[in-house]
Amino acid sequence: MEIFYKDFVLGNFRASNYKLLSDCSFSYSGESEDEIGIASTTIEKFIGDNPIPIYIGEKYESKLRPTITLIKNPCINENLSFNSIELRGILRELTGFRGYKWFRLINDKVEDELWYKAKINNISYKRVGGNIVGIILSMECDSMFAWSNENDVVINAKAGEIFYVNNNFEN
Repeated sequence: MEIFYKDFVLGNFRASNYKLLSDCSFSYSGESEDEIGIASTTIEKFIGDNPIPIYIGEKYESKLRPTITLIKNPCINENLSFNSIELRGILRELTGFRGYKWFRLINDKVEDELWYKAKINNISYKRVGGNIVGIILSMECDSMFAWSNENDVVINAKAGEIFYVNNNFEN
């Protein structure tokens, strides 16, 4: 699943600090079918002669696997290809750890601030004319769930009166 956000943070790495854009792609045609990591298998048990199984639970079989493409920001950089020193610095920050790190997608909307726990599984390069112009990050999250900032709500309810709570994440 390719993701397109203004900026992102993975551990101590922030794309904009390296004058990179992360809302781009070399292969996206405007259409896609994305696996969002909620595939599961139902666990059931047939008991006795009953032809209908008893539902016991579910086992998740998938995780969120985003792909991000990085390019140099053409508004800031004159040379849009990466040299070996730049690549080593970026790769050191992105791959110099084991396990999952906090991964944050940044957009202009505050409600879009989502956090995941992610790690990079693979990195590939996009070459044009023999020069590396893109870094493609294949990632894996620890689950399909995203984290957001905690929201506290105070409800002043009176005894005997009905009240409703609607959680639609809008301010």
